[in-house]
Amino acid sequence: MRIDLAMAGAGPAELEVFGVDGRRVRTFFVSPGAAGERSVSWDGRDADGRDAPAGIYFVRLVAGGTAAMRRVVKLR
Repeated sequence: MRIDLAMAGAGPAELEVFGVDGRRVRTFFVSPGAAGERSVSWDGRDADGRDAPAGIYFVRLVAGGTAAMRRVVKLR
């Protein structure tokens, strides 16, 4: 699954994937770069390499002291 990001400013970011139960499934560290469009590829696995079940997940982007969250659906 590709997660597209719109970065308002330059600098590093952190992208976290949470289950509907609030449990953190995976964390990605986005390297510093220019503002603009970037993307992160999630292979559907948790931090231990196990396949996460299909369902609804929440993705939170933290960058530059602000955070944004959106819902995603993993089909398989």
